[in-house]
Amino acid sequence: MSATLEERARGAIHVTLQSRGFRQVGTRGGSPLYKGSIKSGSLSVLIELLVLDPLLITPPRVQILDDAISARIDAHVDTDGALCYATTAFEEYDIYDGGGAILRCLSNVETTLALVLHGNPIADQYREFISYWKPVLTLKSDLPPDFTGLANLYRRANENDAPLVATTRTVAAWSRLTLSPARSPVRILRTITPLVLTDEKRPGDSLSSFRSWIAEFISLDDLAYVDASDVVDGGIVAIIAPNGAIAVQFEWPVIEAKAFRKAPPRRRRAWIERHPEQMTLKRHSLKSVAYLDLVNARLADPSPLANKKVGVIGAGAIGGRLALDLVKCGAGGPDNPLCLIDPDNLSEENLGRHVLGLADVGKAKVEALALEAKRFHPSVTVTAVRKNVLDCLPSLEKFDLLIDATGNNPLALKLNDHAIQVRRERGFPPIIHSAVHGNGLAVQTILVTDFEHACLKCLRPGHGEFKANPLKPGTHTQMVTATCGDGAHIPYAATAPAMAAALSLQAVLEWAEKPENPGPRVRTRRLSPDATIPFKDRSWGPDSECPACRSTFSDGAA
Repeated sequence: MSATLEERARGAIHVTLQSRGFRQVGTRGGSPLYKGSIKSGSLSVLIELLVLDPLLITPPRVQILDDAISARIDAHVDTDGALCYATTAFEEYDIYDGGGAILRCLSNVETTLALVLHGNPIADQYREFISYWKPVLTLKSDLPPDFTGLANLYRRANENDAPLVATTRTVAAWSRLTLSPARSPVRILRTITPLVLTDEKRPGDSLSSFRSWIAEFISLDDLAYVDASDVVDGGIVAIIAPNGAIAVQFEWPVIEAKAFRKAPPRRRRAWIERHPEQMTLKRHSLKSVAYLDLVNARLADPSPLANKKVGVIGAGAIGGRLALDLVKCGAGGPDNPLCLIDPDNLSEENLGRHVLGLADVGKAKVEALALEAKRFHPSVTVTAVRKNVLDCLPSLEKFDLLIDATGNNPLALKLNDHAIQVRRERGFPPIIHSAVHGNGLAVQTILVTDFEHACLKCLRPGHGEFKANPLKPGTHTQMVTATCGDGAHIPYAATAPAMAAALSLQAVLEWAEKPENPGPRVRTRRLSPDATIPFKDRSWGPDSECPACRSTFSDGAA
């Protein structure tokens, strides 16, 4: 019987480590344990290497065995004391080359050691501070970004193990959840100085040592709260810094806690002032779950959609998916609701392509989607307009951007015509038209913003004509004939509207980032190369014969 992939990798790793001077000293939890040395400059650093997974999907655990070397490392250390070296690169090891993969691991260990022992790892210390802080509890916060002062703590009702939530009565987001007040108030302090832990600067395990450490990061006024205040006596102090947010509680010694349990606050504070070294420190962290903080968590820059008023026309397979994705990209914040316009209810026939499920059948699509969006975050605001868009045309002018996700060509052309007429007089928001071509063969977005570029009718000069047609000549769209009570439909799988929504979202984000230069106005993606034409994204100029916008040229409005 031939060896498995894991067995071959394990053998190759063993041989390679031996060739590098490592020796196996046993096993731990069934995984082989090796010892050996890594060169770092003039130093020879003794390490322990635990190969948890021969395919290195989980990288080996590396422990520094030299105490003098360990004492010099203030960054890239996991909470269990192991060296955190995998983040030096997003490494993808070749599972078919165990020897080469373990050599790359050792190379990453060398790179990390060079940084922490011979470089300037202060930026890494700032970034990884919370890991070194080693919190025992994580509090959630939906507080405004500039909030300071006293907040209240809540937990979800009947869930004693649920995360605590720091909020105020003026913050409405969590009022939509069933919460119960917790006993401890929380004092929120802020500092513009990044927090850091080094051998010279550590908070220790008591109130006195914490005050000595935090004094280097906060003002004298704020330091008064980290003393004998009401918050410290049974409450929580949270410090929000550029590189993270920590929270601390202080516990009384057991005997004194009993003796002073019923003492008046003045006597309790007096005892704390005399014995700050006996108040034990409990370390927590504070994580923001405010809407925009969640949206921006994995972005290089803040979402450009945060301050935009966006309207989605059509809540079907494309519009429904797009609406939820827009919310996750910053549209629909408390100050700028996302607007969904669609008159229809969800039917059983919609389910194969729609993001909503069986429980929503019979409900208005826009209303069900609004509730679904709030599952992402209670601060999300969605305006559900259960109307035909043609019945609410005047209200469209208030938006920054409209997205036509109906896939209905006559309706799209009517929107285009209305936009042109209003745009001539007083301006009208850009419109992104999103559609699926053929039986899910291609998807496309068309952005119409001004008179210097093609309007939708410019690209559709006559019935059946389309300048940006991605389908090969002779490709016909199959349609299922209408039955009583149900309109005809074009069959295709959910992949097409999913891709159409993704393409639309990309067009939205690029427009929001640079409204004056939003990239190609016409974007196409092919799902079936055999039935479609390679189509480069591009912008089209206006057609002088266009019946929708041609008068623009004669009266000089362009």
